Amino acid sequence: MNTIKMRSIKVGHVLAFVLLLLFSVLVAGCFGDVDEFSIASPDKFAALMVPDTDLELYAYAKQGRPTIIPAKIINLPHDIKVDSLAVWGLPSDKGLAFGAGFTFSTISDASEIYNSIKLEQDGWKILRGNIIYVVRGSGSAAESLKSAILNNNFKYYTNKNVLEAVTMLPRGGRTKMVAIGVAKPSKQVLEFTASYIGKKNFEQIERILKLLNPEVVVGSLYSPHQINVAKAVEVFEKGSGASTLDVGMLVSLKSSFPAFVVSPVAKNLVKDNGFAEKKVGEFTIYRGSWPAPDGSKIPILVRIEGNYIFAAISGQEAYAETIITSIYK
Repeated sequence: MNTIKMRSIKVGHVLAFVLLLLFSVLVAGCFGDVDEFSIASPDKFAALMVPDTDLELYAYAKQGRPTIIPAKIINLPHDIKVDSLAVWGLPSDKGLAFGAGFTFSTISDASEIYNSIKLEQDGWKILRGNIIYVVRGSGSAAESLKSAILNNNFKYYTNKNVLEAVTMLPRGGRTKMVAIGVAKPSKQVLEFTASYIGKKNFEQIERILKLLNPEVVVGSLYSPHQINVAKAVEVFEKGSGASTLDVGMLVSLKSSFPAFVVSPVAKNLVKDNGFAEKKVGEFTIYRGSWPAPDGSKIPILVRIEGNYIFAAISGQEAYAETIITSIYK
């Protein structure tokens, strides 16, 4: 990884690391115990503050205890602890403008990291107590993010469609939520996604979105354990370990079409893409797979409820089943 060798922290690397932390549970291999924590309820999720702007992408991550970030990743003489992080995306003429907020355990940790951040041409940063804010992008979208942060102009997250979808997500027990992300399937969000998942995978997703016309897409990450980022990075670099995991992701999509239209279309769609129908307890599930970095196949389980489509992804199929059967109707 380039972040291990860098002498200073660039904003682009910071945002890339945010995404790594949000998604590293899918490739991590060693965990410890975690205190009870979940943001999978409307009251807790709605209590989170976001910049008072028209967000198209929003992600938030927090564990039961502060997450330890290894020194080698951030090129510091010691590990640091991050309490939580948030990422915000706004549409612009040049794609998406991004902002991020890192909340550290101490002001000294935040100050040390802040001084290590090297701004790129379109980068901006500010330190406020134990929180570092960074923005990357240009034009009115980036300026609106900077203005909201500078003026401490934050608001509660109140998107009704998203909050309704959150009420259906698994919570507690073995499905403790580690992170959550929401996005509008706009042109800018899709173009950003395509740069990370490859052309072939993107084309499949784009066809699905056109058929189902979703109002909102929600992704959530689960683990019964505290994520060890050092081990996550080690496994990520080796490109192996997914099949040993009892951690996973759930993607929730709410179609703008009524259930009687969505259900048959979604069922035909998953079957046409090679998903096999199976029973898991009282639920009808459709099983497929996704290629892992090490060349193996990661199980994907799909469940259709009304005009909602859920997809659970995990290196261990048993944990994917736990997630997909823990959805609230």
